[in-house]
Amino acid sequence: ASDLDPAVITGQTALAVAPADTDEFLISDAGTLKRLDASLIGGGTTTLIKTIDASTASTVEFIDGTSGVTLDSTYDTYLVRGSGIIVSALAGVVIRLRESGSFISSGDYDTVSYCLNGTETSLSASGSTSSTYIRGNWQRYSATTSGFSINFEARLYNFSSTSLFKQVYYSGCNNGNNANDFALSHGAGLLDRSSSRTAVCDGIQFISTSGTLTGKFSLYGVTT
Repeated sequence: ASDLDPAVITGQTALAVAPADTDEFLISDAGTLKRLDASLIGGGTTTLIKTIDASTASTVEFIDGTSGVTLDSTYDTYLVRGSGIIVSALAGVVIRLRESGSFISSGDYDTVSYCLNGTETSLSASGSTSSTYIRGNWQRYSATTSGFSINFEARLYNFSSTSLFKQVYYSGCNNGNNANDFALSHGAGLLDRSSSRTAVCDGIQFISTSGTLTGKFSLYGVTT
């Protein structure tokens, strides 16, 4: 028998996006040709929803139904990746959540965080049951220092639930408190149920505790 003509594949229309769960592949199962749904490959899928390329922004916001953003029950969890984030002042990045049409800035967050610095010999940690935000990373050095930046991932849980806490977990790395320092930062928090905040969350906001933000913020939907 002759070899298969490569044009059978190369001559077809290219798929320009990630396969949908119902897209199909052909595989050989012990010599028997079978079709396989893309949903059965791997342990889950991550879909890019929107990237915001911020430039000296006071806040960076993703709001469900706005500018192509999805933050509802479509995905099990959501993920935001920050890449090359520059803060214009000696400051950190913190998070606020949105419900009932506005971002919550009152002391309704329970939050914990810790930071390891290369120039320190001990772990720095903090926590609050009445914070005005969920802390991500702690401060970085001056924005005028060439090459310094913040890079992170923040995972969002239970956003469409009316019975479970809305939770955020943040993991990042950044330059620390002086020119010779580097830091590993972890933070997490939730909306305080004691304040009867049971509504669906439909937005997430990133803020610098001082100054402005520049860099890429990308929102992904995660199917588990």
